[in-house]
Amino acid sequence: MNKEMLSVKEAAQVLGVCRMTIYRMVKANSIPYTRIGRSIKIPVSYIEGISKNPINDTQRFIFG
Repeated sequence: MNKEMLSVKEAAQVLGVCRMTIYRMVKANSIPYTRIGRSIKIPVSYIEGISKNPINDTQRFIFG
């Protein structure tokens, strides 16, 4: 990935979840994010880490 930050839609596509799941995670402060104006951006490094690492609390939140 060439970008440093992903939109909620892009992060959801990478993780294979719906956008609402990402919004819930943001609201619960279970993922790092940055607000740029009204948009929410998720660090690519965090998304890549979720994809590569074994199950942790965030993945339990996503995948039940």
